[in-house]
Amino acid sequence: MNNERMLLAAEMGGQIVEKQTDVKNHRLCQVLCAITALGLVTFASYLLLGQLGVLSSKQKTALIVKSAQGQGVGDLPAEPLNDDLPRLMNVVGKAPKKIAVHLTASLNTRGKKKVTWQRKGGLPSGVEFKDNGLVIRIPGRYFVYTQVVFYSRGCQNKPIYLSHELYKLSTSIRTKTTLLSTMKSTCHSVQHGDPWYKTTYQGATFEFVGGDHIFSRVGGNEVHYVNTEVGKSYFGLFAL
Repeated sequence: MNNERMLLAAEMGGQIVEKQTDVKNHRLCQVLCAITALGLVTFASYLLLGQLGVLSSKQKTALIVKSAQGQGVGDLPAEPLNDDLPRLMNVVGKAPKKIAVHLTASLNTRGKKKVTWQRKGGLPSGVEFKDNGLVIRIPGRYFVYTQVVFYSRGCQNKPIYLSHELYKLSTSIRTKTTLLSTMKSTCHSVQHGDPWYKTTYQGATFEFVGGDHIFSRVGGNEVHYVNTEVGKSYFGLFAL
């Protein structure tokens, strides 16, 4: 009987020890799982903050390097991330922001076959005034604009058509490219002798290479309608 009790106690004790060991292993597994989940949540939070722009570029670079540990050297980024996407899109180049030119219609335009542009003072380096147009010397992205105000009195019982064009001559291929163009008509309901006014404004952003020649032109038959008062008709550009 004693031997049987001892055997029974040994068997029951062994089961208790095994159960305690299983419980400890189960708790250890839960702790490890919790730590792993917390790490994943932290990593996901950093990625989300990085996408929202909260983290600096250095923090994002360090995070990527840490996440890539254990991989080959070739898998790591060669340089910090650059969030300045518009800068990457400047294929032609990026012109200095100080370049800005504003021309006005000359008072001597009336009686001529084209609008004569003029500017008080010198021009910034990077742009040249030549043949009544602007020559780009530093390639990059520019905003080009032009406005012409037409006015007169009476219409001689027929409509008047007014054309205004912004175009480019490329030195590399020597071709004319129309950038912007507009046409308006007037005198449909103007009484004899009454004054009339028409304004055309055009402006847009373009990429230019060195040597591109930009012009603002009015149709030869409409030049004498151009208003050359200060601030009425102008042509210019500035670098972005």
